[in-house]
Amino acid sequence: EKIFLLDSATVPTSSSIGYFSDDSVNYLSFYNKPSNSICFFNDSGYLSFKVAMPTNERDGAGKIEGHYIHTLDSIFVFDQWKKRISLIDSEGRVKNAFSFTKWKTFGNWIFNW
Repeated sequence: EKIFLLDSATVPTSSSIGYFSDDSVNYLSFYNKPSNSICFFNDSGYLSFKVAMPTNERDGAGKIEGHYIHTLDSIFVFDQWKKRISLIDSEGRVKNAFSFTKWKTFGNWIFNW
């Protein structure tokens, strides 16, 4: 059993949870929808830091439904509504965005690009 201590701005549920290891530190990450941020908890269950993303249309990555952490400066976030994957840095700034609005088939698999 593992207990994670939440602050007053972090909800106890998430649609996107991940694991990330940086050198000797392991993190549980999860998307906190109300604050539009990805929270990083260390092995002890304490909140280490958050990556807060802008909520405005021009600078933001959209309504996040999933995330993948390649490195702390290369975090991919998924916006299903806009059909877009954004690459953000550790400050939550969008570095690049990839749209996938066309459907393609490969055998029995359907991919949305």
